[in-house]
Amino acid sequence: SRAVPNITESYSFRIIPAGHPAGKQMEEDVQDVKEAGRAQPGASPAGPAALDTAKRQQLMEGARRVFLEHGFDGASVGDIVRAAGISKGTLYAYFPSKEKLFETLVFEDKRKQAEAICVLDDSDEDVARVLTKLGTSLIEMMARPDHVALVRIVIGAAGKFPEIGRAFYEAGPGY
Repeated sequence: SRAVPNITESYSFRIIPAGHPAGKQMEEDVQDVKEAGRAQPGASPAGPAALDTAKRQQLMEGARRVFLEHGFDGASVGDIVRAAGISKGTLYAYFPSKEKLFETLVFEDKRKQAEAICVLDDSDEDVARVLTKLGTSLIEMMARPDHVALVRIVIGAAGKFPEIGRAFYEAGPGY
């Protein structure tokens, strides 16, 4: 496991005057995270089992757009928070790093896809038809441009961050 960098060495800070819109956004984001933590005690806000709050969904959608557009290395935390309409503080309240955010995004997306593909009609006794439907659903999902882009991003990032490749496998093919 890699050490978390000292944020005072990695980021610049600025004083936000009272009443400034950026300060109000940060206050709202912090309050959302606090309320989410009270909603489900013991849930981890930094991984696949994290709370599914509206703010977290907003973050995940913004991150998905930025990662698909710029790739893992080209996506900056600044781009992600702008696309999501949240503060950096909110992102870091949910995820300790861009890597963990991407790993969680990959895990959750692959898990949802695997669950959707594996929905079979129990009442259909024609095994060939059920398997054909399963195979067709799998191929259609794998051929979608956003899926192909995500696979390419995972392959590119997995050499440096093997846990991302592992999350992709465990939530998709290994599920």
